[in-house]
Amino acid sequence: MLVLLMVAVTGAWAETTIVTWTSSGSYENNNSRGGVTLSGDVVENIWDEFSGGEWRLAYDCNQGTFTTSLGNFTSIVISGGYIHGFSGTGWNGRTWTGNASSVPFTGYLTDANGEEPWTITFTIAPATVAVTGVTLAPTTATLTLGETETVTLTATVLPGDATDKSVTWSSSDETVATVGNDGVVTAVAPGTATITVTTTDGAKTATCAVTVAAPAASTYTVTMKESTDDATSWQGKAGEGTYQQLPLEGVAQGAQVSLKYGGALKVKSVKAKKAAPAGPTYNETKSINDGPVTVAAGEQWLITGTGTQTSNTMSIGAGATVTLDGVNISSGDYCIKCLGDATIILKDGSTNTLTGTGENCPALWIGDANTTLTIQGNTGVLNVTSGEYCAGIGGGYANTNNTCGNIRIEGGVITAQGGNSGAGIGSDSNPATCGDIIITGGTVTATGGTYAAGIGTGNGDQNVASCGSITITNGVTKVTAAKGAYAPNSIGKGNGSNASCGTVTIGGTGYGTDGVSTSPYTYQPSN
Repeated sequence: MLVLLMVAVTGAWAETTIVTWTSSGSYENNNSRGGVTLSGDVVENIWDEFSGGEWRLAYDCNQGTFTTSLGNFTSIVISGGYIHGFSGTGWNGRTWTGNASSVPFTGYLTDANGEEPWTITFTIAPATVAVTGVTLAPTTATLTLGETETVTLTATVLPGDATDKSVTWSSSDETVATVGNDGVVTAVAPGTATITVTTTDGAKTATCAVTVAAPAASTYTVTMKESTDDATSWQGKAGEGTYQQLPLEGVAQGAQVSLKYGGALKVKSVKAKKAAPAGPTYNETKSINDGPVTVAAGEQWLITGTGTQTSNTMSIGAGATVTLDGVNISSGDYCIKCLGDATIILKDGSTNTLTGTGENCPALWIGDANTTLTIQGNTGVLNVTSGEYCAGIGGGYANTNNTCGNIRIEGGVITAQGGNSGAGIGSDSNPATCGDIIITGGTVTATGGTYAAGIGTGNGDQNVASCGSITITNGVTKVTAAKGAYAPNSIGKGNGSNASCGTVTIGGTGYGTDGVSTSPYTYQPSN
């Protein structure tokens, strides 16, 4: 189960400002230039028979103040000219360092008969607005294992123009629900947990009380087959209930059902059979072997294949659901590309293969940040292999390809192999990020490239390679992850000092932000 916690961020950082003054200008008391104001006496052109013409920064009693409304001075540097006793808190000869919007000083400057003009350089940092609070709405959320999938909470940092709106997330009980560094909460087991968002500036907090409920017991409807003679003369009851006309609805799993017939026919026997659920209704059915496929946004399509390898590719529109049945794609570009949130269903009994042979695009390319790819299935198989610099399922190498969203696997039999620098499932490298990785069902095998984790990040040796939280619940059949030869973890961070990931949680047990180093590592719960 997912809870997406999103931070509303507005405003932007201003840039550092550089303001320069020189003795070639004309200055007066309380004169402002470039956002810096002088207060004190005057700046004047002094002429006498001994020194000739000379610009002098002169103050009454040799004292004055620089002020600015642009932010805070971080440094003031004086070059050229003759300096006469410039001193005060923060001053060291010709240089002042600190963090203030008002800087007093003692002394004055001259330009040495015009032969050495002076220059003052003011470095001013952006004005800062402190955080006063943070709100989270709604403040409660209820999830049901196997049923309720997602709910979106919105955290708003106050005031709206606060300078630093960064936050961190935490869960009071990670055996019940975990939270990633981008705010995605995953239900693990029945119980309650408090999700807390904390601002970096001021440590302001807001909370959401999360309740995770066990899945409700399945219920059934008991009725007679349509071809049954005199079907309206049958009645039924569940347990010790009262007989009533069929159909008998809302029968709990495991309940004893009694039937009685009130008609004139002679009944020899009654057989019970569980009806197959109705199949899905597709907007379109296409064969990948007939040509490239673009699945319309928000629709549900069935994509078939003959099993014969094709170079035809597929893109999935935002919000679409695609069922794969015998698809086999090999491409130097992506094989399947998600253009937003997407769901891929592996049809029971089908085998689907995606092979990326190029360097820059993953075989199964996830949508941009804040989107989610969900993979579902039972006995359906998906085998994914990517090229040199890419994750098997996740992001690619080129700057336009290397940021991807969340990856959620709920079922199926999935094998994913990353390229040389890419994870089997997760991010690639140079630089690369992906969202949270959540595995709640199925049999999953993921192998990282030479410098990458099986599940997690790619190579972070030279540039950032990161992913969000990684959560594997006890609903899976088996998960196996293997790291590359130079990677430290099979699940979590890949190679390099620039690799990072969120909290790793497997079956309710936390492994911090480094992950699991054992390789190959297998998690197979007893359920």
